[in-house]
Amino acid sequence: MTTVNIATTSEEKQQIYRFRYQVYVEEMRKKPKAANHTARILTDPLDETSILLYVTHADEIIATLRRNFLDASKLPETIQEKLSIADFTHPKHQLSISTRLMIAPQWRRSVMVGAIVAEAYRQGRERDLQFDFVHCAPWLVPFYENLGYRRYTDHFLDSDTGLQIPMILVMEDVEHLRTVRSPFYRLARKQKNTPLARDWFLEHFPQQQRFFNHCTHSIEEIWQFWRPQFQSPGQTAPIFEGIGDDTVAQLLKGSTVHPVKAGDTILQIGDISNALFLLLEGAIEVNYLAGTSCISTELKPFQTFGEAALCTTLPSPEQVVAKTNAHLLIIPKPTIMKVMKTSPSTMCQFFLNVSRSLGDKYVPNVETFDLAASLAVKAA
Repeated sequence: MTTVNIATTSEEKQQIYRFRYQVYVEEMRKKPKAANHTARILTDPLDETSILLYVTHADEIIATLRRNFLDASKLPETIQEKLSIADFTHPKHQLSISTRLMIAPQWRRSVMVGAIVAEAYRQGRERDLQFDFVHCAPWLVPFYENLGYRRYTDHFLDSDTGLQIPMILVMEDVEHLRTVRSPFYRLARKQKNTPLARDWFLEHFPQQQRFFNHCTHSIEEIWQFWRPQFQSPGQTAPIFEGIGDDTVAQLLKGSTVHPVKAGDTILQIGDISNALFLLLEGAIEVNYLAGTSCISTELKPFQTFGEAALCTTLPSPEQVVAKTNAHLLIIPKPTIMKVMKTSPSTMCQFFLNVSRSLGDKYVPNVETFDLAASLAVKAA
């Protein structure tokens, strides 16, 4: 049986900080400003007023999550602004933020994830929590939506982690938890739930209903909406060529649609990307390094970027900016690898399509490439 613990001693907290460093810095190659590379720990001022949950196996931490209640913790001004905290007029003890959810690699497809987030939900209900905030990378949106979190305001660019999507969990919205089949539903239905917080949220964030509900339709609805455009004359999605509908549906089931505005930076060179991005509509500019040069490519609907993340753990070589308002289909790497296990032969075609997309962007066009000129530049 999995036991979720609360860190109370300095030794427990130091173990958590070391585990964070192992995951974020050593495994994921992120470069958080708060990392102490000498002590090999990752901690920041919010830890001082937080509840730190963790799970161990063979005396080693394998999962952790941080929860800060806003009556006891003061968030940085930038985070308060990006998450629209000031718009929530509820008592501060009813508001919290969950951060630093980390699972050891070998446990990420186990019950460990469900155990630690379920315990956080249970504790929140005990304390009359009404709203829990998170912000996450785009490829984690499907994971949090499955838990019951919803997008509610604009994304933002974080200097440490790149593009971040604010999301919120309305703790007592039991109907929403049931609809998305959240693992929290079985806990929520045993509680006394009122619609007050849900009704307030939907009234004060109407854009959540207008757009984000559209983005979180069932996968069948998303496929029915976009498939005719994939198959229209002159409009194809090369990444799905030669792949059957069943496999495409599996990929879409763990994916999400997200909007970006003209001028938004989606990826920066050096970001840790973990997804394949398919442009559904709009225009995207991709800048990438080729030797000592920076080359720009404009992507049109049904082209992709982020392919390098599927083939390597190295930081992104691409700077991606929206030239117009656009919609992106984000296919997380874990979703792709999951489908690879169930449909290996079909997914070989998918990865062939990925390699072709990489070649189209990174390999010079032999019809226009001037080898003599290139060698002359290098000789100079």
